[in-house]
Amino acid sequence: MSIRNENILITGGAGFIGSHLVDRLCDKNNVIVVDDFSRGKYLNSKVETVNRDLSAADFNCKIFKGVDIVFHLASSVGSYNFYQDNALDVLVKNTQIDHQVFKAVERYGIKKLFYASSSHVYPKFLQSDLNSDALKEEDAYPADPSLSYGWSKLNSEKYLSYCGGKFKYAIARYNGIYGPRQSSDLANGSIIPVLINRAKKYPDTEYIILTEGKEKRAFCYIDDALDATLKMIEALDCVDFIGPLNIGHPKPISIFDLAETIKNCINPSMDLKIKSDAIQPEILCQYCDCTSAEELINWEAKTSLEEGIKLTLK
Repeated sequence: MSIRNENILITGGAGFIGSHLVDRLCDKNNVIVVDDFSRGKYLNSKVETVNRDLSAADFNCKIFKGVDIVFHLASSVGSYNFYQDNALDVLVKNTQIDHQVFKAVERYGIKKLFYASSSHVYPKFLQSDLNSDALKEEDAYPADPSLSYGWSKLNSEKYLSYCGGKFKYAIARYNGIYGPRQSSDLANGSIIPVLINRAKKYPDTEYIILTEGKEKRAFCYIDDALDATLKMIEALDCVDFIGPLNIGHPKPISIFDLAETIKNCINPSMDLKIKSDAIQPEILCQYCDCTSAEELINWEAKTSLEEGIKLTLK
């Protein structure tokens, strides 16, 4: 890694992806974490931490002064149900957060910005068949994300494209990132930590999936995602912007097979159940073509699902 002796600010640095990024960067750089701790709780004693709501109308952006690189990971996130139940709040809050961070980057002449976007930007109709093709970056338009979260990310991607060289930026569309420290909350967590949580609490908690499990997703281990993130920032030494790039694993798996894989890693004797009134998911197949990342930054996900789950369990 060539990033060293830099003043780095990481928004959302107490969260899942952000906290792992802090650990990667803190030994060779001066790192500041900005987080409101509404979801992420991780603290690294080696870095300065600022408790701040980036969406607040009275947000003081002076903490960005003197910073060389901003990794912008802060966002209002949750499960699919969370996004559906809080659609307007998610759209408004994420738009406010992004706008204020981008303006601070511009105001203080920061050299580089990394923006964490999402595969949620892609249209629902491209993911409505179990045999849907891998999503390519150009597939985001014509736009029709299924969630307000996707709309907020797409809007911020477009905002950056209109910045006209005011600062260098990289955009990653993360897809299915997982690993240690990810929320395992049964109501709002992502599926891998939720299933791991259920498996660990078995038999007091049923090992159950809420759908029939036919829908397909792809999952990328956190270390692979961080490798891509840092490669994108390093690429800005030679170009003014890079991305949006899909960052994920190219091989999808059904949710049923995912549950079986986790079961076999933790307790093969568990009884996997399907909820009696199984939910019918709107997104039936979501995985991304990451060829552009391979070509532009020489990156591809290398960690197998089984290996990643075992690393998550440590």
